[in-house]
This record gives sequence, C-alpha cells and structure tokens, in this order.
Amino acid sequence: MTQNVDRFGNSVLVSSPASRDAMDSFALELLSQGRNAAAIVDAAAQDAGCALLQAYTACLFLFLQTREGYRRASPYITAALQAGRRAGARVRGRRGGLVARR
Repeated sequence: MTQNVDRFGNSVLVSSPASRDAMDSFALELLSQGRNAAAIVDAAAQDAGCALLQAYTACLFLFLQTREGYRRASPYITAALQAGRRAGARVRGRRGGLVARR
C-alpha cells in the first residue's frame, strides 16, 4: 500500500494509482450524479485491501436504500472493516459511520 492524494487533496492509502483514480472518478460521478459511479465495484474487486474503496462501494449500494442494496453492501462493509485496521485516521472515521449504519 502506498500513500497518495485524491482529487480533493485528501491523503489515501492504496495499492496502485489505478485505485486512487477509481476513487476520484467515483467521487466525481457521485457528486455529479453520473452514470459511471458503479465502476467503483470493479476497482474494489481489484484492490480488496483498500479500506476506502471498499467503503465507497458499500456506500454505492447503501444509496439504493433497498433491502437488495443493503444485502449487496454487506460484504464491502466487512471488507472495509478488515482493511481499516491498516488505514489512517480519516478512513477509520468513515469506517465508524459504516458500522453505525449496519
């Protein structure tokens, strides 16, 4: 895992620049209600050790606010919690939000 900076200037811990780019793209797509936000799912599969990617993917499914969305978010929440043990303080704070929603 290497330290990088996302498009908003936040420090992120990722295994590759592609993971950072996927997070940047997801944030932009989500904020602009774009059609490519689901690309984060593929990035999470490629970088299972990145807590933030796993948390973002869980959020994507939680935004559906359906039983199916919650079911699909569950494995990403678990993965985010596991990967979060190695994460920085900012990511651990987001992880706490995911636990509260469970």
